[in-house]
Amino acid sequence: MHQQCASSSNTNVTAKTTDVIEQPEQNNDDFLTNPCSITPKSLDLGFCKTDFDEKKVLKPADEQRLNQLIKLQHFNSSTWQHIRYKKALADMLAFPGFCNLKINDEICCLNKGKDFLASTEEIMAAITNALLYQRQLLQSGLQEIVNWSHNNPTELTSNNLFNKISEMFGNSSPSYKLSEQTLQIVCGKRAECIETRRKRLISEISDKSIQAALVNIPPSEEFLFEKTQLMSLVQSLGGPHYWLSPPQISKNRDQAIGVAKPKSVRSFVSWDPNVVLEWLSANSPKDTLFEISRRTATVLLLASGRRVHDLTLLRISKDNYLDNGQNIYLIPAFGSKTDRHDCRQSAWKLSKHPDKNICPVSLVRCLIEKTKQRRSDIKDLDNLFITISNKVKFASRTVIGNWVRTVLKDSGIDASPGSCRSAVASLGWLDNQPLDDILARALQEVLPGEDYDIQSDNVLPCPSWIFYYRQFKI
Repeated sequence: MHQQCASSSNTNVTAKTTDVIEQPEQNNDDFLTNPCSITPKSLDLGFCKTDFDEKKVLKPADEQRLNQLIKLQHFNSSTWQHIRYKKALADMLAFPGFCNLKINDEICCLNKGKDFLASTEEIMAAITNALLYQRQLLQSGLQEIVNWSHNNPTELTSNNLFNKISEMFGNSSPSYKLSEQTLQIVCGKRAECIETRRKRLISEISDKSIQAALVNIPPSEEFLFEKTQLMSLVQSLGGPHYWLSPPQISKNRDQAIGVAKPKSVRSFVSWDPNVVLEWLSANSPKDTLFEISRRTATVLLLASGRRVHDLTLLRISKDNYLDNGQNIYLIPAFGSKTDRHDCRQSAWKLSKHPDKNICPVSLVRCLIEKTKQRRSDIKDLDNLFITISNKVKFASRTVIGNWVRTVLKDSGIDASPGSCRSAVASLGWLDNQPLDDILARALQEVLPGEDYDIQSDNVLPCPSWIFYYRQFKI
């Protein structure tokens, strides 16, 4: 009996062993396994996972479209930067709407510096026009195919339908040509952006020969510089540490030069405005609009010590200009650098001077008379300074500055027009002009809801260190 039990026990063990051997490839990745059951049961507590932001992971590019892009953008080729798009862009621009928006005439004085987004807006406007036109061509082409199939049901075969679609959207169709124009604009602008990004990186390298070598490496579909050619260049130069950072001896040399030749301290006293005044006084103005305009602008700058931009704010309308025979009052328009809602630039009070060559009253009157005929062509052009040739419009800060520059050059002063302000301030400091008098004329406070009274006795003269303190009263 014991032998039977043992035999039975051995049989069970053998059976269990056989079960295990017969399932060698069973997946034991389960969390727990119950060994007591004949068929092992797995206790599944689920699989833990982590989520990620799919929006921040770029999906792989379509291989067919990528190959087309490489050909269109001329990647890995030296011709990548010669994709021209200006002609195609001009064909897509239209007014109004499909071009960059103009600045309103009422606030054009606020346009200071270059508008870097204007060209980008122009590209977007042209592409918008192209996309809408493409949609229009697609709709009309499909509608024509539908109408043709309805009117000619007996001719509706696969060959005829193929020919009709090829006619509407084939290589010679307007839709195909429009697609070419659009891609020319987009790829040309992208090549321009790529070139700008590359130049920013190349400019950080001081060695001109390395800069030239990098310029010759074209971009690829992945990098601004084709990876294989860039690595070859880096290895030929001894590795990135050699040419990305200047040698220590170069730094020491620059430091030694800086110590041996220290930068000279700039004098706080600018050029002498009296030199310009003496030249203006000795040379009578010619009877030309250019001569009157540049002389008037220079005299007003030296008389007031204000910025060149402030001259663009002077108006001759009845609300901003008054000539009572002795004095001329000018109320500048809002827009000065220091103008705020509760504080405005002070008014200009110009008085006569015995020397007509530098008399601000005579010069302003002469300028208004000289520009009278040109003003008649444009309605509501009330700026004191206007252009002297070509299109009639208000004179910008750049135009007036160029006028003043010619006067400074003729009088022997090599300086910018904007330096007139510092020159007048330096002369005022040398003449010990009281600071209270300067501040009293610097800004005139205007309470909310109030305006200047152009005939008020409270309008102070312009702060002038030349005319006012040297009997050149204005």
